[in-house]
Amino acid sequence: MHKGLIVFLAMLIVGGGSCVMSIMGVNNTCVEHENNIDAQLSANKISLAGYTNKIMDMVQVPEIAKDHIKEVAVASIEGRYGKEGSKAIFQMIKEQNPTVDASLYRRLMEAMEAGRNGFDADQKTLQDKCRVYRNYYQTAPTSLIVGFLHFPKSGLDDRCKEVTTQQTEEDFQKHTSGPLKLH
Repeated sequence: MHKGLIVFLAMLIVGGGSCVMSIMGVNNTCVEHENNIDAQLSANKISLAGYTNKIMDMVQVPEIAKDHIKEVAVASIEGRYGKEGSKAIFQMIKEQNPTVDASLYRRLMEAMEAGRNGFDADQKTLQDKCRVYRNYYQTAPTSLIVGFLHFPKSGLDDRCKEVTTQQTEEDFQKHTSGPLKLH
């Protein structure tokens, strides 16, 4: 009997230890998933802010160029014809006026497209991480343990919410989408 009690206690200790190790493993995996989601959300914010700032910086260049071209053109015309302009009835002068470089706008459009593509990829990565975590904590037997451990932590749905446009939200709500309207 004494031997049987020792074997029983050993099995109880091993079984209890296995349960504790399983619970700790689930806890650690949940913490890892939530930390990955938070890190990706932070990366998405940095990506969107960087993209937005880059575009805002680039938009200033044509504005500065426009003002500079205006200053040069006004100075050039006033230099040729005076403050009052030319008083001649007929003028045979070939004007060489400054032009706006179209490559500024092309580079701006390329940066906007690249920024949007990068942010789209970041958003998809966040959604993948959220999906993997939800699959993990919603399946048995993990779902039993995560409830006991109070996972997922609050705010997961907010952290996993995608960033979209107002038009996209309206289209999905109506289940229709129309042609894009360019201004």
